[in-house]
Amino acid sequence: MKPFVVTFDLSTLHPGAHARLTALLADEGLSAWTFAGGEEVRLPNTTVTGYFASREAADAAFVRALKSLQRELPGQVTSPKRFVIPQAEDGLVVSDQPRPSDAFARAILGMPSAIPAPLSTLGSLLGATKGGVAGR
Repeated sequence: MKPFVVTFDLSTLHPGAHARLTALLADEGLSAWTFAGGEEVRLPNTTVTGYFASREAADAAFVRALKSLQRELPGQVTSPKRFVIPQAEDGLVVSDQPRPSDAFARAILGMPSAIPAPLSTLGSLLGATKGGVAGR
């Protein structure tokens, strides 16, 4: 399995389409979070990454999510232009949004650090995906 990046241009008249597509992409193993410079950072809004056996498998995962969205919003979502490329090792990601650490999340949520809470719970409260990049 290798990491692949999918970048796309979604055109739609439906205001919630992008958020819903992001959730459907996560179900297919594609995430807006990646590792760069030793930390987990958020990719731009129309870029996701995930681990797949091939470029074709990554594209097929994107297409499945898109078709699910098109079934949910008939006639409101067009097939976007997209590019699927291998993700470079130690690639540069310009992001101003690092994933919050467990301690940082606890501070924001006002939780004492002595109370253990699974990161998946904190992640869901912060809108993150479990485990960061899918497949890791």
